[in-house]
Amino acid sequence: MAAWRGGRSLTWVTGAVTFLVSILTAFTGYVSQTNFDSQWIATQAKDGINATGGGAYFNVLNLGQMLMWHIVLLPIAAVVLTACMSSWSVPRRRAPLR
Repeated sequence: MAAWRGGRSLTWVTGAVTFLVSILTAFTGYVSQTNFDSQWIATQAKDGINATGGGAYFNVLNLGQMLMWHIVLLPIAAVVLTACMSSWSVPRRRAPLR
C-alpha cells in the first residue's frame, strides 16, 4: 500500500487509534443512558468483555464508571491523539538549497 510510504505510517496508526477511541466514546455514551435498550446492550457487552478477560478492568453495568470513561478519560485521549497527529503532520522547514 502506498499510503504507508514516506513516513506516514505514524499518522495512519494515530488516526486508527483515534477512530477506535471515538467508537469507545460512542459506546460508553450509549450505555450511559438509562433505558431498556442500553441496559440490554450493556448486559451483552458485559458478557463479551468477560469472555475476553477484560471484565475485571471494565464494568459496563456500572453507570458511574461509564460516565467517567465517557466524560473524562476518552475525550482526553481523543484530544491528546489529535494533537499528536496534527503536530506530526506539520511539514518541517528545511534549510534552503545553495
